[in-house]
Amino acid sequence: RGSNLDYLAKSIPEFHAQSARFMNAESSDNWGCNGLGYYFASRLLWNTRQADRRAAIVTDFLSKSFGPAYEPMHEFYSLIAGENKQSKLVYDDLLARMYRHLDAARRQVEPGSPHQARIDDLVLYTRHVELFDRYRRASGPARQAAFEAMIRHVYRIRTTMMVHAKALYRDVPARDKTIVVPALCGWQVPEPRNPWKSSEPFSESEISGLLASGIKRFQPIAIDFAVRQFEGELDFARNVVAAPERLKSNRLGDAQRGRGKRTWYTKFERPGEIVLHITGGLIAHYRDRGNVKITAHKLGGASESGELATLVATDHSVPPDGQPRTVRLPVTEPGLYRVDLNDGMDMTSVTWPEGQPMSWKLAMNDFPAMFTGRWDLWFYVPADLEKLGFYVDAAGGRIVDPFGNTAATLDRMPGKYLSVDVPQGSAGRLWKLEQVAGMVRLMNAPPYAARSAAELLLPRDAN
Repeated sequence: RGSNLDYLAKSIPEFHAQSARFMNAESSDNWGCNGLGYYFASRLLWNTRQADRRAAIVTDFLSKSFGPAYEPMHEFYSLIAGENKQSKLVYDDLLARMYRHLDAARRQVEPGSPHQARIDDLVLYTRHVELFDRYRRASGPARQAAFEAMIRHVYRIRTTMMVHAKALYRDVPARDKTIVVPALCGWQVPEPRNPWKSSEPFSESEISGLLASGIKRFQPIAIDFAVRQFEGELDFARNVVAAPERLKSNRLGDAQRGRGKRTWYTKFERPGEIVLHITGGLIAHYRDRGNVKITAHKLGGASESGELATLVATDHSVPPDGQPRTVRLPVTEPGLYRVDLNDGMDMTSVTWPEGQPMSWKLAMNDFPAMFTGRWDLWFYVPADLEKLGFYVDAAGGRIVDPFGNTAATLDRMPGKYLSVDVPQGSAGRLWKLEQVAGMVRLMNAPPYAARSAAELLLPRDAN
């Protein structure tokens, strides 16, 4: 949140409007990712009306910090901003672009200037991002070696305050029991007796070398499909060809278990009720999180708050006790509704009567679903699509075409873009995400999925 200017511009003025006059927020030596956010927050805390001057404050920060390198550094900070979640989905691509923006910036400033010094600090920060990513992905002996390399770098750059060196040195091994800090290498053991510690400043040639090697190791990823947005209002799936009944894969989809916050969309042509079969508290030792919280909002039209969503029903009746219960949310007007659930992360099972329209949203910038275990859902491929595009972060599963053929397997895909050819006769039909362990986001198909064609909602411009 410290680097999320959208969040800061909204939350700090809201706190002040609700009569808050003191704010105590945790911050530390992580100016690499949060420097711009810290500067922006300090201006808002002095005068909340400065939120309206966000663009001017960003320009002030970048111009004074980086001078003639304003443009590439604007690209760099836009890339790593907290609100830019999509840029961090594929880390190799993120690192490739971070290194290249810094290289372009460094070429535009005077050698030895304060502008270059600040850029060089961010090169060292980017090297930390690379080393931490290598550590978090590693396992076995490689994980210990990657942790040591990350800590050695962190300690050496601690005076730049780009990252919180002491916290990483102390807290990472406390949370990760697969790694160890040898007795002679602990934080309290000083130089030169500590083999992990060196305060030698990075030379200009070392920084140039880190930048060049980072650019060589990481290449920007070019996707071979056009990302597509669907803006039409959600409606019942029409003109959609379901899979042949004879196929085993045509069975009802299943994604009933999840943890934390989840969201579904449903639609009614006449008054009725949303029926949910809910079992809360599936993780017994987390049953102190309170009852399952469910709300329903009618979407579209004015509301008392001015938003285009009106709260129409609330239910907190389901306790986290592992026992199934039925919740009924009344719907008094036809229209589109959003159903939100929050179980405090103790895992909840949710199903409903077959045929009741209920769709998940699997979009790049809006993914209000947290599945647990393996899941199956159907999605629609438009008639004019020749290549499907996905973002996949999964340990298993497959993409199944309308005829039951495996179009792609999703084994060992930790944050990757995936393209799949759409064979002739396979467009304008339902495809299936089957036995997925992890997350899949639809990048050029309508980003909605359901247990069956009868339950699927689609944007009108996709029907």
